[in-house]
Amino acid sequence: MALPDELYENRWTMALDRLGHFLARHWLLCLNLLLGGYAVLPWLSPLARAWGWHRLGQAIFMAYRPLCHQQPAISYHLWGYQVAYCQRDAAIYTTILAAGLLFALLRRHWRPLPWWLFLLSVIPMGLDGLTQAPAALLPTWTLRSENHWAVVLSGGLFRPSFYVGDAIGHLNWWLRTITGFLFGLGLVWAVYPRVESEMRRSQKD
Repeated sequence: MALPDELYENRWTMALDRLGHFLARHWLLCLNLLLGGYAVLPWLSPLARAWGWHRLGQAIFMAYRPLCHQQPAISYHLWGYQVAYCQRDAAIYTTILAAGLLFALLRRHWRPLPWWLFLLSVIPMGLDGLTQAPAALLPTWTLRSENHWAVVLSGGLFRPSFYVGDAIGHLNWWLRTITGFLFGLGLVWAVYPRVESEMRRSQKD
């Protein structure tokens, strides 16, 4: 006859086994829900403030502060209130969510991206972030505030104001958005098929 401690341990073991099987079968649903919440919640911060729920909106905003620099100049604003993460993070997590939902439809036919291609998808975002970062400490840093290099590369094809500043639709905004998109897509494309393969293998064992 099993002792009470043994029964307790058996129940915990069975519960953990059931949880493991559930996560193996539904890992993508859980991850999409988790990342979906993370991607959507920052947009609810300005919405809550606009509806008069200022404490809720501020609580959401402060919750994301350790996770994002939240610089107003490179963040979206709705109804005059700042979204709780920056434009680059918005591009990254929106892409991860959209790609994750697409993967749910095509998971049996989606082949993993080679790791070297994933690393290539990271480099543009790294360069974009590193070349903009010094501006916070060096007011004379004009590499990304004026983007003379881009004027030369494009032959001045666009109006001069396109190359200057961080406004939506200008060069820096496009670079943040495109590089965030490439990273988010590369991450899902490289990681999700491999996780799916491992989860299917674990269910067979």
